[in-house]
Amino acid sequence: MVELIDLLKKIHPINALVIGDYMLDKYTTGKVERISPEAPVAILQVKDNHFMAGGAGNVVLNLLALKANVTTIGRIGEDEEGKNILNCLQKEKADTKYLLIQKNYPTIIKNRFISESQQILRVDFEKNIFLDKNLEKKLISDLPKIIKDIDVIAISDYKKGFLSKKFLSFIINIANSKKIPTIVDPKGDDFLKYQNAYLIKPNLKEAYLASKLNFENPIEKVAKILIKKTKTKNLLITKSEKGMTYFNNKLQKKNFSVKVKEIKDVTGAGDTVLAMLALCIANNFNIDDAIKLSNIAAGIAIEHLGCKKISIEEISERLLEMKKYF
Repeated sequence: MVELIDLLKKIHPINALVIGDYMLDKYTTGKVERISPEAPVAILQVKDNHFMAGGAGNVVLNLLALKANVTTIGRIGEDEEGKNILNCLQKEKADTKYLLIQKNYPTIIKNRFISESQQILRVDFEKNIFLDKNLEKKLISDLPKIIKDIDVIAISDYKKGFLSKKFLSFIINIANSKKIPTIVDPKGDDFLKYQNAYLIKPNLKEAYLASKLNFENPIEKVAKILIKKTKTKNLLITKSEKGMTYFNNKLQKKNFSVKVKEIKDVTGAGDTVLAMLALCIANNFNIDDAIKLSNIAAGIAIEHLGCKKISIEEISERLLEMKKYF
């Protein structure tokens, strides 16, 4: 633990690029005290509504909380929700120049209804619409200029139509040519589109889905298929409160456990891991230390309701707490 605390002191600000699906996270909070006379459903007496940037936006907010400089690439709709995302990120000093507006595209909304610290329902408003070809062409044209001073690229794919195979391939190839690590939070059953990424971090369900194997197969077999398919140097499979399992491209395996006080909500934990990995890798930490610190950040995140921004100070405090027991 002492070594990790010392590492935190060595972290310097980085320039990160976050590419992916931006959405609006809304939280409707209140109290349930009775059942509706109209149907057997709870009535939520609303006390508050608030919102924040979600999806790739949550990765941005986490990186900003970790004192990184962040440039965004994504799309929003020409609507009030899109403006809310833009305002939220600009307020925190993110560079939103390349968060583009796509006409006739409704900004994705995930509305979580919460009663007394318990999520009781989530309502999603979304249409999976492919990225406008002219916007894609513009981003591909601008990308060499955008990455000029970038230290790491975080790709947050929620499979909402923004990240086409062509665009992903261009991002990863140009990043590799400039020796910029790409860290991917994937989605779906086709990981070929992430070929040659520096690190890919699916959760357990996503890893098995992409490998086309069922859960009766060992995780080693899953990793072998995914690494062969993607040619990635690093595969990190996250398992929520059960920690993480890491494989390098030689299929050497390491397990990382997570210490959690109380699991309240796993929402956004993957975004926290992606942000912390990006920060550590851009600071040239070895992969073991990057995963350990990311694991601790994720452990803190799932102790909170909804998406939680984790700071260096909170990670340091947790390490000091853990030090007492080791």
